[in-house]
Amino acid sequence: MSASPHKLATPKATRLSPQMSAQWSRVRAMLRGEIGEDAYDNWIKVITLDSIDGGVARLLIPNRANFRAMRFNDGQPLRRYGQHIRKLWNSINSTITDVAFFCAESGEPMALGAAKLARTTRMVPSKPTTNLDKAPLIETLHWSQEPGNALFEAHPKPEWNFDNFLVDRTADCSNRLAHGYACQFVDTVLASWTRADNPSSAPAAPQDNGLLLLYGGIGHGKSHLLNAIANRVALGMPADTEPRRVMLLGADKFTYFFVRSLQEKKALAFKQQLRQSDLLLIDDLHFLCGKPESQKEIFHTISALLEDNKHVALSSAEWPLENFHSGLRSRLRSGYSAQIHAPKNQFRAYFVEEKARSCGLRLENPIVR
Repeated sequence: MSASPHKLATPKATRLSPQMSAQWSRVRAMLRGEIGEDAYDNWIKVITLDSIDGGVARLLIPNRANFRAMRFNDGQPLRRYGQHIRKLWNSINSTITDVAFFCAESGEPMALGAAKLARTTRMVPSKPTTNLDKAPLIETLHWSQEPGNALFEAHPKPEWNFDNFLVDRTADCSNRLAHGYACQFVDTVLASWTRADNPSSAPAAPQDNGLLLLYGGIGHGKSHLLNAIANRVALGMPADTEPRRVMLLGADKFTYFFVRSLQEKKALAFKQQLRQSDLLLIDDLHFLCGKPESQKEIFHTISALLEDNKHVALSSAEWPLENFHSGLRSRLRSGYSAQIHAPKNQFRAYFVEEKARSCGLRLENPIVR
């Protein structure tokens, strides 16, 4: 195949760990020898390595201009070279089983056959393959397995957990109510899974809480609690239970994949993928304002999951949202909801002090106040 006439700008150097850098440099050198200098300069030279996690090498295309150029001819050059990279890397490191290309500026994935992955926050090493892993999945989403027998698409941030969520203990604090609802939601999810796996020995079910909505201003802790739910669920699952699928994604990411599935005529596969979730966590629901088709689809998804005795938790900057799908509004009113108000000055000061302490800093009172 002849090299493309498009020359792409070389990106700025990216700081990587020595082990990652050494492996990537070796793969690049091997690839240069296989495909020639011209093709290497046109297509591979600009690509940098972001991370190696869960057997997946995450490779970055530096900017949107390069990204568009690499989509030339339906991405055929990168499709071919991606297969080369995967085989070469696996030959020197058997733990590397796949590669995924992303735009460094936008985070958008480059769909290339087996490497079609969503923009994940973090991947972890996978356990041995289970029957659940072999299920047909939509190509734009990728599952990997966590310790604790939970399967994740887009891993929760480990630093956002219940242990470091600061609860305001003052009277009538909405922050405390939201935290309590989130903890109760986790208990309900785990109890329902235990009952499903061991009907005779399962404990009595807590009060049903299959749907949870957290809403409030930006920075009030909604995303922290959604991630904490996912982290606690992963830790709370016994190893001998059936693996469960936990999907955590932003409403913007939901819309991106929904639109893409329509464009690629894979809407049915997308719907099936979502409805395979045992626990669906959707952040920033307000992003769907002005997107009626996405609202309708997320309504049907939530309804299908709840009718199948599965669980859904969402967050939004405000509620109720104007001009939202009536069915979705009605559905969300049927579950538990908690509004998180802006904290008072005293708790804000306490929050700053605790945050500084966790970073090894000590702030004087006048600075904090």
